[in-house]
Amino acid sequence: MLLIRWLICWAIVLPSTGLAQQFIRGQVLDARGDQPLVGAHVVAGEVVAYTDAQGCFDMRVLARKAFIRVSHVGFEELRRTVVASGPERERTVLRLKPKAVELPTMEVRVSRPEVVFERKDLHVGDYVVNSEGLWVLAYHKRQLGLRQGMAGQTIWHGPRLHLLDTGFVELASGSIPSTACAIVRDHAGRPVVKAEDSAWMIERHGQDMSIGRIDAYTYQHAVLPWTDSLPGLLLGNTWTYEYPAFEHVAYHANTERQEVICQVVDPFWMSIFRGSYKYMSGRSKVLAMDLAMEHGTDPETIAGFMVGIDADLRYKPPYAPLFVVRDTLCVFDHHKERIRRFNRQLQPIDEIAITYQRDRDWDRNLVQDRATGAVYARYARGSHTWLQHVDPVTGTMGAITRLTHPWPTDIQVHDGHVYYVYRPYESLQKRTLYREPLR
Repeated sequence: MLLIRWLICWAIVLPSTGLAQQFIRGQVLDARGDQPLVGAHVVAGEVVAYTDAQGCFDMRVLARKAFIRVSHVGFEELRRTVVASGPERERTVLRLKPKAVELPTMEVRVSRPEVVFERKDLHVGDYVVNSEGLWVLAYHKRQLGLRQGMAGQTIWHGPRLHLLDTGFVELASGSIPSTACAIVRDHAGRPVVKAEDSAWMIERHGQDMSIGRIDAYTYQHAVLPWTDSLPGLLLGNTWTYEYPAFEHVAYHANTERQEVICQVVDPFWMSIFRGSYKYMSGRSKVLAMDLAMEHGTDPETIAGFMVGIDADLRYKPPYAPLFVVRDTLCVFDHHKERIRRFNRQLQPIDEIAITYQRDRDWDRNLVQDRATGAVYARYARGSHTWLQHVDPVTGTMGAITRLTHPWPTDIQVHDGHVYYVYRPYESLQKRTLYREPLR
C-alpha cells in the first residue's frame, strides 16, 4: 500500500519539475550562403533527428544541456553543446562548412587495341576462334594462284598453325605439310585448313597437333555446306555463286533425312537468269531442253547456267546467312528485308522487319559472336569500319563499335570482342592480329 502511494506522488511531482519538457530547436544552414540543408543528420545521445525542407529540426531531451553532432554529405561535421528550453524558444542556427573531397589521381588514356599475335618472321593469314582457343594460320610468303580453278586466290607458303588461349599464350603449334589458302570452321567449330588440292582436319593433343588430310571433294561437299549444328541436326545450305537462289537445309542425323528449312531468292537476278533462254539461238534452245530432261529441271534454268550470269560485273550472289541464336534459327533474308525465324522443329515462328541493309555503307556482311549468339552488321566508309548490333527478336539496331585501325581485314567477333588483321601501310610490320572490346 505504501508503494502505491509513493508511485502516485512521483507521478504528480514529475511534471512540475519540467525535465520531460526540454527541447532543442535548431536550423541547419549552408555556411556559404545561409541556404537550408535538407536531410542533415542531428544526434544528441540516443536521440536522432533530420532537418526538413527549411533545414529545421526539433528534439526532446531530458537534460538542460545537450551535446549534439550535425552532419551532412559534402560538409564538415559540427559538434556543439546547446542549451535546451521550452518549445517556444527561438531556433538555434547551426552553420555547416563545405568539406573538400580529395579525389584519387586518375590517368586518362585512349584505349588501344590489344595485340593478339605478332611475329617478326610470320604474317597472319587467317584465323578462327572456338571453345579451345584462337587458331592462327601464319605464313612466310604468299603468291596469287595462276592455274585454272585457283586464279586470283591467295596461296600461302610455309604455313604454320598456332593455338592460343584467352590470354594469348601459345598452347600448341605445328606446320602444315603443304601450301594453304584459308582456315575455316566445320559445323562443330573445329578448324579445317584449306590447301590447293585438299584440306587438313586439325585436332589438338596437349601441346601437339594431329593433322589429317581430306580430299578436295570431301572438303567441298562435306565441310563447306554445313555451317552450324543443333542436337541431332546439321545445318547448311545449297549456295553457289552462279545461281541467284539457294536453300537452307537441315540434315537429320538419326533418320539420315535432309529437309528444306526455307528458300532464298533474289527476284531481280532470277528473272534475268531465267530470261536468258528467250534470247538463245534455236540450236542452243534444243541443247538446253535436252540437258533439262537429262537433269530433271527446266530449260530456263539450264539456259541461265549456259549463258553464265556471273560474268556480269553488276551481278552479286544472294546473301542471306542463317545463325543459331539460342535455340532459334534466324535467316537474315535481305531480299525480303526480313529476319525469318524458325524453331528447333524447323517450323516458322515469325518474320521481323530489318532496315540496316538499306544503308549505303553496309558492306553486305554480318558476323556472329558464337559465344553469346549476338549478331552484328558490318559497315565501311573510306578507311573506317564499324560494327552495330542487330537484335534478332525486334530487328532494332544497338550499340556501335568503330574499329581503331583503318582498313581492317578478316573481321570476326567472339565473346564480346572483335578480332581483325591489320598492317600499317608501307610498313615493315608483318600482318598482325588485334582485338578490341565491343560496346
